[in-house]
Amino acid sequence: MRSRYWLLLLALGPVTAFAWGDGCKLRADRAGGVDAKGVEKVVVRTGAGDMKVIGRGNAVRVEARGVACAAKQELLDAAQISVRREGNVVYVETNLPQNQDGWTFGNNEYAYIDIGIALPSSIPVDATDSSGDADFEDLKALTLQDSSGDLSIHGIAGLTDVGVLDSSDFSSLHSGYWVVFSGVFNSAQEAESNVDAAKGTYSGAYARQIVQ
Repeated sequence: MRSRYWLLLLALGPVTAFAWGDGCKLRADRAGGVDAKGVEKVVVRTGAGDMKVIGRGNAVRVEARGVACAAKQELLDAAQISVRREGNVVYVETNLPQNQDGWTFGNNEYAYIDIGIALPSSIPVDATDSSGDADFEDLKALTLQDSSGDLSIHGIAGLTDVGVLDSSDFSSLHSGYWVVFSGVFNSAQEAESNVDAAKGTYSGAYARQIVQ
């Protein structure tokens, strides 16, 4: 017998596979940060590599630290973390050589940055991650576009029981997507009664029956 239940769906992202490998011929520490006073949003744009974003109640700065890995010294030199403030928005970005014109990927041509970002938990985050695992914890709000890798989300304000599922495991969903959801409910009425609260954090939240 198929299992049927209701979820509040929050976001979708394609599931793709891309392996950078575990080797790291050359590595270097990278870091950057700015004062968080008056900041209303943090925008994160990262390329290849794992990412963790965590909110802290006592934080007064937006800090990014990571390790750059590359096959060659010139590629390592080009792999950098950028943290800058424009008005009341802070931008955290990884700059990688494959972002440049003329890049050719191969076994001897790789570069990536594993990055950790800490910020006040009262600041919402808008994140785009192109490849690698991503982990988000204790944030006021999260808008996310994630292309590949494992995804973990915990402690987003206003949402309970947040999780991520692979749509390919459910016959009622289009395959090939990560689906971020909040709450598991036994009826449509129960799910719909929680939509307004979820929209306070994700304006596009909606209830959907899931069949496995």
